[in-house]
Amino acid sequence: MLFLRKALEINLPLVFQQRNPKAERTKSRMRYEGYKKAKTLREAKKLKASWEDLVWDYSRGWIDFSVAASSNAVLNEIIMDDYLRVINDSPSAYANQDGHPTTSDKFSGMCFEESVQQDYAMIGMEVIESLSYRARRILDMAIGGQTLTEFAHCCAARIVIPTPLTVSEAMASEHKVQWEKAMQDEIDTLNRFHCFNEVPRADALRHGRLVKSKWVFKIKTESDGSLQRFKARLVAKGFTQQYGVDYDETYSPVFGYSSLRSILAKAANEDLQLTNWDLASSFIQQELDTDKMYMEPPAGYDKYLPDGRPAALHCLKSIYGLKQSSRLLHERLSKYLKYLGFTQLISDKCVFVKGSGANICIVATWVDDIIMANARSNNLEREQFDKDLRKEFEMSPWTSGEADWLLNMTIKRDWARGTLHLSQPLAIEQMAVKFGLTGREGKKPHIPMRPDLKLVKAEGDRIVPESVFPYQSMVGGLLYLSLTARPDVAQSVSVLSRFMSCPGKEHCDAAEQIVRYLYGTKEYGITYTRNGKSAPHLEKDDKMPSIQTYVHSKKNAAAIEDPTGDSQLMGTYADADLAGDVGTRKSTSGYCIVMNGGLVQWSSKLQATVALSTAEAETIAATEAVKQLIHMRLFYEELGVKSDGPSTVYEDNVACISLAHGSQQSKRAKHYQLKVHFLNEKFNDGTFAFEKVRTADQLSDALTKSLPRESFCRYRDWMGVKPPPE
Repeated sequence: MLFLRKALEINLPLVFQQRNPKAERTKSRMRYEGYKKAKTLREAKKLKASWEDLVWDYSRGWIDFSVAASSNAVLNEIIMDDYLRVINDSPSAYANQDGHPTTSDKFSGMCFEESVQQDYAMIGMEVIESLSYRARRILDMAIGGQTLTEFAHCCAARIVIPTPLTVSEAMASEHKVQWEKAMQDEIDTLNRFHCFNEVPRADALRHGRLVKSKWVFKIKTESDGSLQRFKARLVAKGFTQQYGVDYDETYSPVFGYSSLRSILAKAANEDLQLTNWDLASSFIQQELDTDKMYMEPPAGYDKYLPDGRPAALHCLKSIYGLKQSSRLLHERLSKYLKYLGFTQLISDKCVFVKGSGANICIVATWVDDIIMANARSNNLEREQFDKDLRKEFEMSPWTSGEADWLLNMTIKRDWARGTLHLSQPLAIEQMAVKFGLTGREGKKPHIPMRPDLKLVKAEGDRIVPESVFPYQSMVGGLLYLSLTARPDVAQSVSVLSRFMSCPGKEHCDAAEQIVRYLYGTKEYGITYTRNGKSAPHLEKDDKMPSIQTYVHSKKNAAAIEDPTGDSQLMGTYADADLAGDVGTRKSTSGYCIVMNGGLVQWSSKLQATVALSTAEAETIAATEAVKQLIHMRLFYEELGVKSDGPSTVYEDNVACISLAHGSQQSKRAKHYQLKVHFLNEKFNDGTFAFEKVRTADQLSDALTKSLPRESFCRYRDWMGVKPPPE
């Protein structure tokens, strides 16, 4: 699909198979007869070919591009023409009477977005043609002077709203009025907060060079993907700032995803209501920490003073794009929350807590997004917090109240069942549509990666360049999903991320399979449950044999008498795959922490050194798991929930357990004694205790290697990754 897109953009010559290969008496056969004489994809599109037709034909070898490939001179000429020409990149090009988009391009062709919209227009024409004569007459009268063809293309042009990159693109689009209003709203906001003073340019230049700026445009959507509003933002080009003159400190934290998921798990278990707020134009509400920053006047501002001298803008507030803006907001917000009586956590600087027990109130901040968790019945505290926030900050009108959409993640609550479901269906769908991998062209895979697939670095001509396949972009999007709400693909994405600079065809195919798998399960997400288990492998049928635990376990009395693991606040699983990476023979560490029936933290990572034994690989993995476990224990202790006794770490390697518990010493472990002594120390001070599990019950096995469908689906269910409750 990506090659076809490039072939369309550079108008690459081609030859269609002249014998019609489509099935008899089908619409696709009739369309093929119409476009098989086309010499380029642009021509084929004008002859009513759809992208579905072209992708189908190309995948079966019915389109031959060897005409251009046989001559470098032809290719060079085409590429140079493409480089020099001016193409209309906006999907809002005007259509002529025949329904073909008209542009200023020398080929009189269309860009890719316009060709996609033509497909929608063809669908619209099919619907119109299926109407009765009377219905078409009524429609014809209703649309006034437009033809039905023009009406179909106008409808198609509104299906995909373009996001302009520059002011000139915004003003040239059919949504010019909406973008102008969005820009004016932003200018009015900047004026209301007194962000700038106009000064002579000559005076500004005495303090150094001027910071540049640009307009950024964004289509804001609801959680279901529907249009919310057009938004324009004036952003400074922070890379033009000078260190020591325009800024000093820049670091600004945000809460970790593990902290967010832990709060959500606690909310599900204790019936806490989640409420979120969004600060309006949050950055420009802060005073700037320097009084000598000046900016070039952007579009929408006067370039000259009333006396005719060139103008510059003296920055008074921390506008978007400046390197220190986020830090200034975090400092002000943290100071105000402390003033309201909240205590800032040591384990996460963006999480604040007030009260305890049933009266606990937790607030987490992500730049200008604020989420609060408190008792569902405590409306008074939520109302008071809302009033306090509005005294200090201006709030966005899009503040939603009870949270069902946070940081592009969907939150669904079932209060009766006590469940909270965290998922990202919209982000997955957008990625699948972006890369044309919605699975409509074939069967959706049931697993993200084949168990028999062993990837190695591609070399030489086998490396697929970014211009042919956007491997880095695709894997980057998958990494984001694997870190937020889809731990079931963490191992597969971790493998692909090792080949960012040298992907081959097999790597690209594997990435596409993960996207198709995610699209087929886009509604899946992590489900946290009231009184959910922290050790899913112990939820066995009565007919199943009981699990034999290892003797070296340091548990409190409550845990010993509780075989289902209910007394444990969290359950941790750690595992390793010895020498699993074929190219380097390094092992893969995997660990995860389960709370209330769902994962709150997980990791799948290639180890830094080559492990010489299974015991060494498992010890390295266990060390990373215990380090994260220490953090999670501190985080929950600061929230007022203290673990009773040591936390359980489930491990399937006896040698690793014996070394960590100090019951054995081995000369073969001398080269990783630091990790052994670390585990031994944390075991002796009561931080954790190992418990032996069977390999078949090791949940982290899904984070170290690709598994067959049956095992993968079982572990996915144990992770809490499920469709939303009915």
